[in-house]
This record gives sequence, structure tokens and C-alpha cells, in this order.
Amino acid sequence: MRASEIAGLCAFGFAVRVAVALLTPVPAEDAANYLWMAERFAAGDAASAVSEVFPPGLPLLVAPIVALGVDPFRGGQFVLAVVAALGLWPCVRIAEHAEPRTARATGWLLALVPLAVRFVGQVYTEPLFATLAAWALLFALRGRHWFSGIAAAAAFWTRPEALALPAANLVLGRTRGAVALVPLALGVLLLAAWRAGAGQPFELLPKLAFNAARGDAGLGLDGVAWRTIAGNLLAFPGAWLEAFWGAGLLAIAGAWASRRGRDARAFAAVFAVAALAIVAFLVRRRFLVAWLPVLALFVPVALAGLRERTRYVAQIVVVLTSIFGCLRLEPHDRHAERVLGEWLRSMLKTGESVAGDMTRVIWFSGGRPLSPRHFSPDELIEAARRPGVRFVVLAGRRDGRTAIAESLAPEFTPTGLPSRERRAAELRGMIVLERR
Repeated sequence: MRASEIAGLCAFGFAVRVAVALLTPVPAEDAANYLWMAERFAAGDAASAVSEVFPPGLPLLVAPIVALGVDPFRGGQFVLAVVAALGLWPCVRIAEHAEPRTARATGWLLALVPLAVRFVGQVYTEPLFATLAAWALLFALRGRHWFSGIAAAAAFWTRPEALALPAANLVLGRTRGAVALVPLALGVLLLAAWRAGAGQPFELLPKLAFNAARGDAGLGLDGVAWRTIAGNLLAFPGAWLEAFWGAGLLAIAGAWASRRGRDARAFAAVFAVAALAIVAFLVRRRFLVAWLPVLALFVPVALAGLRERTRYVAQIVVVLTSIFGCLRLEPHDRHAERVLGEWLRSMLKTGESVAGDMTRVIWFSGGRPLSPRHFSPDELIEAARRPGVRFVVLAGRRDGRTAIAESLAPEFTPTGLPSRERRAAELRGMIVLERR
């Protein structure tokens, strides 16, 4: 494809992502943490930002636009829309490397992978990671292993599974490919050193230690661990289809057709390492969609193997179903969390805060989002009783929320909300308490 054609594809990808983002009511729960980190970076408080267990890559990218006074949520969506659209460029080049005849069609199909589009609106890190991973894999295919390692290091600052990327360099370049490990290792060490300098433990993989502490890791020899892994294996095919829809089916066919090729083995090695980590931890479709650039090598092979008429029919079916998938947005009632959070923020005085288990409400109220784990009723009660807590917000479907409210009754009473905020709380079934 000519550069002008790819630029047009990127512009289309950007427009689709912006349109879907504008229809997305609130960020994902984890995204609240990333956006809070971006706010702290923008305020010059890097130490607080890197105290989060999440990598700082996306927050660092969003921070400049937040510093200009742009709403963090909308700013994050815009930054990701640009980055994800530009990520189509290396994907098309990867597709050309595999099968030039169907690279154009592959680019358009990848531009419409539903979750890849919707995750921009929800401000997940996967779109940024996919773009950086695409560059790392493209450089590996071209034998530019040092640059591939640099892209992998940047990807590591976004998501730790970037450690799987050098597998492609080692398969394609063997000894020469090992050069990619150098910048990646430097990136890993630099991030750990930065966090340690800000008062955090020197950990190469802080998220791994965090997940192990909360009991999510499936690795181990005990029966529970093996049952977890077995369950994850059974969930993997369904998660793959949810992540990639029709493009995922084409990728499976293309991977089988090209299985003897060296490039295919390189990309398969990367995905195998990533899949092993996912199965050992937790199978989620969002973890899979981060590996969208892997599809760029296999989808064009599958398309090229079809008869011309069948190929056109397959493309139309995938495009139409993908458009439908792009419009399967998050329930709009979640906007109620923003409505309530912003009202609470307007009511807080200096030194006051909001507690509870609704992390987006807490962030929209100006507080620090919760850590990405489950909180017991005792922990929520303890947090509510801390000095300075004025409001407590509890989720509608939380087990034991009535018991939590009763335990807090001597100190907290149901809040009298204005009509708009009351409707918002009722819409999501939230309990809002205020200190007496």
C-alpha cells in the first residue's frame, strides 16, 4: 500500500474511535487509576503517580494534555484514538510482509476489531500497548532488533507482558536477535529504579507481586492452582472470539496455513509466551486484544487462501459484524457514577473525602481510586471511619452492603441528594451515606 492509502486508513481508524469514545459514558474502573496517575504527573507529583501498581506509560502520555486543562477522561480518549489509529500503520506493513495481495483488506479489518475500538473510549492501556508491540514486531521482521527492543521497552512501560516480544527476535535473528534484550532490560531496570527512588520497593514486576498477594496467580502445584489453570484453558477459546470476532477466526486459519514459515513461528512464539502468562493468571478478553498485531501476520494469509468470491463475502461479513460489535457500548447508566461523583466533589470541603467501593465515583469526586482488588466489608468500614471521610458510597450489587450501612449507622446517615443525583444513585442502586 502507498503511504497515502495507509494514512487514509489511519484517519478512518481515528474517526471510528473518536465516534465510539464520544458515546462512552465513563472510563473503565482500572482507567480511573491511570487517569489519576496522569493528573498527578501533570501536577508534578511523580512520586504519588508511580506509587500505583500500574505501569506509568499511558499516564505519562496523557499527562501533558491534562496539564493544559483538558478533562482527563476526554484527554485520555483523544490520546489513545491518535495512538491506536497510528498503530494501524505497522500492522499494514506486517500484513504486507506476510501477503501483499491482501494487506489492504487486512488493514481495514483490523481497524474495526470491536474491542480494540471500544477500549479507546474506556481508556484501557491495550490500544497503546498494541501499537508499541506492532512496531516491535515489525522491526523484528525487518531484522532491526535494537529498535525492536526499544519498542518492547516502551511497551513494558505500558503493560508487563511486553516481556514476550523478544521471542520473535530470538526466532528470527537467533544470536543477533538477542540484541533486542538489551534495551528491554534497560527499560525494565529503569522503571524499577524510578519507583524505588520514589519510595517504592525495587520490583521488576510489581503487578506480579500484587496479583500473587491477592491470590489471582494460578501458578503452583497445589490442586487449587491446577484447577484455576484448567478453567482458564477452557475459557481461552471463548475469550479469543470475544476479543477478535471474525478477524480472530481468520487469524486461526492463517496461522494453520502458514505454520511452517519462520515468521509464523516467531509470532506464534510471542503469543505462546503471552498466552502462558494469561492462562497462569486470569483469562480476560482485554488481555488478548492487546496482541492485535499478531493477527496482522495471519489474517492476510487466510484471506489469500480463499477463492475471490468467498474472500469478498468473508470480508463483508467480518466488517458488518465488527461494526455491530463496535456499537455494543457500555451501559449508559454508568454515567450516573460521574454525575454523583461530581456532585460529591462540589460538596466536599478542604480535607474531606469520599470512601466506599465505587472507584469511579471516588475518582470523579476528586479522590484517589481504589486499588484493583476486592475489599472486604471490614476493610470498607475501617476506611469509612478514617478522619476526613464525609461520604460513603456503596455499590448496588455488593454483598453485605446493608450490614456495612448498619455498622456505620452511629456515625453516618443516608444523604439527602438533589433530584438529579438521587436519580443517578437509584439508577445504579448506590447507597450514599454522609457523616452525621
